[in-house]
Formats: sequence, structure tokens, C-alpha cells
Amino acid sequence: MRKRQPFQRAGMERLNGFSDAVFAVAITLLILTIDVPQVARQFADQELPAALADMWPKFFGYVLSFVIVGTFWMMHHFLFSRLKRVDKKLMWLNHFFLMFIVFLPFPTEMMSAYEDSKVATAFYAAVMAACSLLTCALWWYSTHAQDLSDGEISRFERKDALYSFLAMAGVFALSLAIVPFSVSAAKYSWISIWPLNSFIGHKYDKLAEKATASPDPGA
Repeated sequence: MRKRQPFQRAGMERLNGFSDAVFAVAITLLILTIDVPQVARQFADQELPAALADMWPKFFGYVLSFVIVGTFWMMHHFLFSRLKRVDKKLMWLNHFFLMFIVFLPFPTEMMSAYEDSKVATAFYAAVMAACSLLTCALWWYSTHAQDLSDGEISRFERKDALYSFLAMAGVFALSLAIVPFSVSAAKYSWISIWPLNSFIGHKYDKLAEKATASPDPGA
């Protein structure tokens, strides 16, 4: 048993290091979805502004995916920095989650290249919904099913994170129903993720404050 603790710490360090490396690769590859516009050198000053303006779908896809991947990484960092141990099921869940993370530059580039395509937009939304659901699965398994945490995650933080990523999955899933009618409306609907997450976070912050002030809080 004395040998088990160093083994667990080494296992956690390797898992965190591997996960961070995958996130770094995925977030770096996003910039490769944007190509420098090709214009005649002698007319560069005249043609580049219009060429850059035409690239707004690529910039939109890049910024959106960068922010979302960053959100996934922050959740992953928050969770894994508070785990005291991992098991084989969690490692497989994490591996599957990272497979989707490193895949994200592909749907990002496809949606940016075919900004009016219903298929490309729906594919992007489906992949993002899958990532969000896998985030929920990681969180739920680690803090509810097995409780592998170190005890420093409050019940309010557990619900806040779980419902925030369920909301993200829900927004992307619901946008699939909007795509057949309007690709633009489906994309704009994704912006609701951040107000929703802010609302959920504010709600559980208030509940946590109430729990601190009251001896008999209601979660």
C-alpha cells in the first residue's frame, strides 16, 4: 500500500501531461484552418482588405473553436487538478474525449470553407455536442459515479460544471434542428452558450453563498 500513492501520483502526472499536450496540439492546429489570402503582389494594398473581409467565416470558426477548446481545457484542468486518483474507466473516457478534441480542427475548417453549407454546419454542431457530452461524462463519472476527487469540489461546483456542459451540449444539439431552415441562425444560436453558462454559474454561486450563511441550505 505504501507504494500505491507514488504510483497514483505518477499516473496522474502522466495523464495530465498527455492531456495538456493533446489540447496544445488541437488548439495550435486551429490556426492552420486559415490560409493567407492570395492576391497579386502589385495590387496587395488594394485587394487585401476585401480578401480579408471575405475570410470572416474562417476567422469566426477559428475564434469560436479556440474559445470552446479553451473552455474544455479549463474544465479539464479544474477537474483533474482535484482528483486524488484515476481508474481505468476514467482513463478510457479521457482518451475518448481527447480523440474528439484533437479532431475539432477538421469540422472547424470544413465549416469555414463551406460557410453556407447545412451539412458542414450540422457536422460541426454534432461534433461539438459530442465533445460537450463527453465532458459531462468525465465530470459525472469523476465526481458522482465514483467520486475520485480530493473532497475539495463542493456540491454546488459539481452541479454548476455538470449543468453548464449539459447546456452547451443542448445548445449545439438544438441548433441541428435550426440548420435546415437557416445556417446563419443556427450559428448565432451558439452564442447563447455563454449567457446560459453565466446564468447557471450565478445561480450556484448564490446557492453556495446561501449555504454558507444558513445551517440548513437547500441545494
